[in-house]
Amino acid sequence: MALGSMVTRNQFKITGDGITHKPTGYSFTRGAGENMGQLGKVLSLNEYYRPDEVKEWTRRLWLEHTRKKTLA
Repeated sequence: MALGSMVTRNQFKITGDGITHKPTGYSFTRGAGENMGQLGKVLSLNEYYRPDEVKEWTRRLWLEHTRKKTLA
């Protein structure tokens, strides 16, 4: 099993409707659900992002984003 490249906060684009992991194209959109993009595949620069890590970061960042919107 591949070790995987490090997933970091700055790899994500968050909008009012969803969140995207820019390197893989994996996204979650409110109402539409998941788009797997290239998640789980080795990318052009020989990068590999572990799907479980990308999904966990997506979940945490989306919760953080929605909490901030609720408190604002």
